[in-house]
Amino acid sequence: MKNKEYKPPAFPFYVKDWLTSKWIVTASAEHIRVYIHLLCLMWMENDTSLDYDLPYLSKVCFCKQEIIESLAKNKLKINGLKIFDKKLKALKEGLRAKHDLRVTAGQKGGLVKSKQCSSNAQAKGVAKEIETATAIETVIEINTIGEFYEKNIGMLSQHSCQVLQELEEEHKEDNVIKAMKIAVEAGAKNIKYIRGILNNEKVNGYQWEKLTKSKNYAI
Repeated sequence: MKNKEYKPPAFPFYVKDWLTSKWIVTASAEHIRVYIHLLCLMWMENDTSLDYDLPYLSKVCFCKQEIIESLAKNKLKINGLKIFDKKLKALKEGLRAKHDLRVTAGQKGGLVKSKQCSSNAQAKGVAKEIETATAIETVIEINTIGEFYEKNIGMLSQHSCQVLQELEEEHKEDNVIKAMKIAVEAGAKNIKYIRGILNNEKVNGYQWEKLTKSKNYAI
């Protein structure tokens, strides 16, 4: 089944990430309402984006154009004439990939069973694809800083939430998650070590591909 034919009916909503977001604390109730409405409209589109048409968007969201402009500038992304949410787009692509792999694995599994194949080669291929689909699902579940921290390092406290938010603002989400992965692999599951990794990599321009196990990070 092709990606465009599969439309996930719902998208994951990470409660802690939402409640601990600095934007939520400072945004008005109207901005929050319109933002959620836009996410729902984007989810219904095949490419998870909307035409950046202010009159139309303000009409379908029942708000002033200034609200849409503010969200486009501070919360969403603009690509040419399209507006989208980076995390929402990644979630949908991940769900589609997982769905397609499971469909393919199911078809191959049925073929192996119907022919009563004596070779284990095809069966191993099916198992590998199912394993890949499971891995994609895991990535989807921990695609945010808060989710990764709780699943791999420990429970989030008010202090750790605040520190992680500060790190995200300074170093960006992708870099923070990479630093946490390195900390987990090194057995140093603490904020100080993660901050040390990020500070060092910031100086080096975040050249993650040049990382080595022998590299020492300031704590």
